[in-house]
Amino acid sequence: DAIYLPLLDLNNVVAIGQGVLGDKHLNGLRYKGIKNVILALDNDGVGPGNTETGIKLLLSKTNIRVAVLNPNDLGNHKDPDEFVRERGVDEFRQVVNKATSAEKWIVNRIFNKYNVHSDLDRQKAIDETLEFSQFIRNEIIKDSLIDELSDKIKISKSTIKQQIRKYRSDSNKNVQNNLLESLNNRLFPFIEKET
Repeated sequence: DAIYLPLLDLNNVVAIGQGVLGDKHLNGLRYKGIKNVILALDNDGVGPGNTETGIKLLLSKTNIRVAVLNPNDLGNHKDPDEFVRERGVDEFRQVVNKATSAEKWIVNRIFNKYNVHSDLDRQKAIDETLEFSQFIRNEIIKDSLIDELSDKIKISKSTIKQQIRKYRSDSNKNVQNNLLESLNNRLFPFIEKET
């Protein structure tokens, strides 16, 4: 992809190797001063999962604005390279122009896993979205997530913001409790009789 697509005037294409974004990539993005990224990972068994992992990494460790070329938009093609060879660069540009913000893509991915007509499944989707919100550092992106969730579940944005704050507070308490518990499990009293 990184060799073939720039030859067709699709610039700034980078291959990340094995579809897994890592800290080394983030360092390169920071060094180059990149502000926006479109993830276009493979349309195979691991592509959507790698896309989600890449989004979480980018949103939790950078202020880069992330969009996603939905792997399903590649149809039967495994990757952008195959898509372009068979359907042409102009059609691929149309797919790229449909790239979705990462937070909207994640919310849709979460809600597509559940039957939202079931109260229990709907709550699972909400909880998973609240958990994902903890990865987002940028408040503008977080507001976009809140907008998307509000549209999905028809609950006010202020209620969702309140739940995100509560979720963060509860998560911090759990982390602290787990840390104390692990410390307590490692410490044991003993008495030195020599002193």
